[in-house]
Amino acid sequence: MSIYAVVKGEMVENVIVLNDNQVDEFETILHAELVNALPLGLCVGDLRVGDNWTRNLNGEQVILEPITPQQQTDYAGLRDKVESMTATMNEAEAALIEGVESIG
Repeated sequence: MSIYAVVKGEMVENVIVLNDNQVDEFETILHAELVNALPLGLCVGDLRVGDNWTRNLNGEQVILEPITPQQQTDYAGLRDKVESMTATMNEAEAALIEGVESIG
């Protein structure tokens, strides 16, 4: 069994668990491409842009990096990484706003 992202129009619409021998059948049934979700931790809303998968974090499209095999089964670790990235984006946004407001 593996976790697959259901992709339509370059966007992940759902994430499902299937036996590997069911992929072709479910691509036909769902009229969608099924992509192994584990290497990048794909989730609903992720977007494929060219050869990259991206995720919207605070209005910024961030390119997803491969996650380690441990992270693939450690959802707490993945959650912590997303929270860390979100905190970094929030700090950058706050600094930008402060900089802009200091000009005016």
